[in-house]
Amino acid sequence: MKRFIAGVFLIAGAATACAADLSDAAKALNGKDYRQALALYTQLANAGNPEAELRLGEMYWYGEGAPLDREKGDALFAKAAAAGHPGAVAATRLTGQRQQRLADISYWTTGYDGADLVAGEFNCVQPKAPDVSRTKSEIGKVSAAFEAYRACYNGFISNLESVLPPAKRIPEDIALLMSEQELGQAREHLGKVYAAVAEHGKQTAAQVMASREAWMLQTTAYLTTESNRWEQRMADMDRYRRDHAIWRDWTIRNAPAVTIPK
Repeated sequence: MKRFIAGVFLIAGAATACAADLSDAAKALNGKDYRQALALYTQLANAGNPEAELRLGEMYWYGEGAPLDREKGDALFAKAAAAGHPGAVAATRLTGQRQQRLADISYWTTGYDGADLVAGEFNCVQPKAPDVSRTKSEIGKVSAAFEAYRACYNGFISNLESVLPPAKRIPEDIALLMSEQELGQAREHLGKVYAAVAEHGKQTAAQVMASREAWMLQTTAYLTTESNRWEQRMADMDRYRRDHAIWRDWTIRNAPAVTIPK
């Protein structure tokens, strides 16, 4: 009887110690103390603990704190699933799905280039303005081109702001298959792509503004010069009319008397 009671207390003590070790392992993993987490989970998994097998399998499968070894991760998932761990059962399904979506995961971690951010209605074509516009029709066309660019650029900026933070662009079904490391890599990659797209748009807009300013200065100068010339022409015409009237009156007054013979 004493031996039985002692055995019960021994089992209970082992269970308590196991729970404590699991808690310590989880704390180490969450705190990114991967060496400690790997050691504790390995010890517990070797003892047949399904929770430890699942967590250790995740570390190997995703390469987080352990060498990337998906075969080893799958084996650990299978052991935990065989013991009835629901998380491990789900993990075995996800690993198959992940294998089928590796190209999609790679796209969001390294391949996305932001082309969609400058496509379609957000493909703002830079206006090609002449050095100077000399007619009302030409001035209207150039002004309309600059206005169209301005409207497009404003839409581009609004769209860019609407999809921030960049990580929310990752489809949810893909994000569920990604490791924390891959999610972090994707966030960093998308952030750099967005920053590059925004900077390119900003530089292009600055070039357009400079082009418009130069066109406006040249066109305004031309119109001012033409206006001055027109005013001078009008003044010359007025002077010509006055001079003509004076000469006409003088001619009439000083015309010699002509006698027409009968």
